[in-house]
Amino acid sequence: MHTQSAAISEMTGLAIESVEHTLSNSSKNPRSRSNKKVKHIAAMREIAKIRDTESAKRAYLAYPHGSYEQARALKRWNTLAKRKAKAATDLLEIRLAYRHAPPGSTSQALARERWNRIATDRIKEATQALDVRRLMQHSPPDSPARDLAFRKYLSLATKQQVVWIVKEHSPGEYQHILAVRRLAEILEQEF
Repeated sequence: MHTQSAAISEMTGLAIESVEHTLSNSSKNPRSRSNKKVKHIAAMREIAKIRDTESAKRAYLAYPHGSYEQARALKRWNTLAKRKAKAATDLLEIRLAYRHAPPGSTSQALARERWNRIATDRIKEATQALDVRRLMQHSPPDSPARDLAFRKYLSLATKQQVVWIVKEHSPGEYQHILAVRRLAEILEQEF
């Protein structure tokens, strides 16, 4: 019991004697709210100390579903993820910010928006087909940036690359239709 008291004392800043007194009284009186209050205060202090999204996610998953502590951990996770998304400057950083944000959160939406914007800027700067293809693979799925990359890749691709795209996609798919049109343009220029 002493190690538990010491840990709670360290987290809450309360004197160890006070914590031990509270814990011993709570075991005698099951209705005592003091033990819960000490644990709640300790949890809030631990959540406030969290400095990265991975730790915030672990804290969120550790607390009981629907608890106040879980809600505070989620809020902290979202706040840290927003900071990470705002600070990201390249595709790798913004992809990680998106991946480490709470699903469906405002921080994830912000990260996806920034990811799309950064990818679009890089795609516009690219001049080689393989660079554009790589950027397309690192763009957000189902985004304007990925569509732009696909169209630009088609415009820069060789005939063999376009044939590969036609074979890669099922007939009727958007990419297949665009690739067939581009292949027709290339063949028209050859003849």
